[in-house]
This record gives sequence, C-alpha cells and structure tokens, in this order.
Amino acid sequence: MHVQVLGKTDEEIRMVVDGVNSQFANCLRRIMISRIPTLAVNYVNYHKNDGVLYDEMLSHRIGMLALKFDQRVFKAKENCDCEDKGCSQCEIVFVLDKTGPCKVYASDLKSADSDAASIMHPETLLVELLDGQSIKLDAVASLGIGKTHAKHQAAHVYFRQYPSIKVGNVSNKEDTIQSCSKKALSLDGKGSVTVDCDLCGECVRTAKPEGSVTVKGVENKFIFDVETISGLTAEYIFLKSLDVLKKEAKDFGKQVAKLK
Repeated sequence: MHVQVLGKTDEEIRMVVDGVNSQFANCLRRIMISRIPTLAVNYVNYHKNDGVLYDEMLSHRIGMLALKFDQRVFKAKENCDCEDKGCSQCEIVFVLDKTGPCKVYASDLKSADSDAASIMHPETLLVELLDGQSIKLDAVASLGIGKTHAKHQAAHVYFRQYPSIKVGNVSNKEDTIQSCSKKALSLDGKGSVTVDCDLCGECVRTAKPEGSVTVKGVENKFIFDVETISGLTAEYIFLKSLDVLKKEAKDFGKQVAKLK
C-alpha cells in the first residue's frame, strides 16, 4: 500500500491510497467512522433545570457536543483500574451553572481539567434562559466509539476511485470542457483530469463523436477525504485506523487458529 497526501489541515486530509482493493478501502472507511475512541458526554446529573428545554432535550444537545481531549490521559472504562466505577482516568466532569436572562453556550460548560478536555465548538448555543430561570448540572464524559453511538463518531470519510482519461479526436472540445462541473478536465495533448473528477461521465456524454472521450476509475487506487467531526485531527484518525485494523487482523488470525 502506498499513501500520497494531497492536502492536510487539522480538520481535513485528502490522500491517494494505492495498491488496495475496494474491500480494504471500505474497511478503512468504516474503522475511521465507527472504531476510533472519542470523548463525549454520556450522562447528565441535574440539580436544577427550570428552563424551556426538558432535561432529555438538553442532555441530547450536550451529548452531541464534540470534545477536544488528550488521548494520553483517558482510558476506556473497560480497561480502567477502577473497574467501571468511574475515576479521573476514564471520566471527566463538565459543570454548568447559569441563571437568566441569558443565552447558554457550550463554552459555559466548565471542565474539571481544561488541559485534558474542552469544548471543540464553544460558540454552540444550548438554550436561552428567561428572567429567573436557571440551570445547574454536572455532565460526565467518557470514551466510546461510533459503533455504539453516533456522538462518538470520529469523522466523515469518503473515498472514490482515482480517475484516468483517454482522449481521441474530439470535435467539440470547448463544450466538452465546459460540461465538467468540477473544472477538472483538460483536453490538451493526450488529455488529463485532476483529482477533483468524480467520474460523473458528463464529459463522455458531451464529447463528439461518441466514444472520443473515456473516463474511468483506476483499479486498486482511491482518493480518500477524511473530515474530523470530533476533537481528533484527521491525520490521527487515519493513522489510528491502521492500528485498529492491524489489531483486528491479528485477533481474527488467533480465532481462526483455534478452529484448526
């Protein structure tokens, strides 16, 4: 397998993955979406809530907040020495105490250790309190994976085949070029397409005579777009997915060996 990074920020990464089949590519996609541990609020203890939102509705809004966290600090509850009782190694508490009239934002949730965990989008509006209304609560966050709940989903991940083009004697070059909504097509020389091509086939249908342009995906070569929706960077999510895949393959091999 060969990986070429086309562009990268903390939030997104685009890369070409060569030398794998579609089944392997989809396996990576599913792992990045649903098997990477992230931190999220799992339950909320209410001391007071006389605002407009019911406890359940406010809890849902808080639970879906993306949290930044230090991966070195937290353990999964099932791997923690506290035996799922809850401790500083597997849980962190966010406290909210506000009295109206005011708007309550995600930034009003204060963690017990801001270096270990914080709100990723602090400008998110949670609720508006009227005069005399107040909310006081403790929100407890712990690690989980997207397989068990969407609030733990690490990223949006998409992949598609790498495009290739074959050009003959095209009589309407300008119309064919303009037909590409992605502006990815060039008919100079032997012709070319950029990685923005999504294989829609509009240029193939437009080109005259019929069959003078052929665009298809390269077998075993894919373009991946990874966009984080958690407190993890896109690069970390991809690298972690490889570690998870290695472990799963090793565990599968052990299970198969038991059948012999």
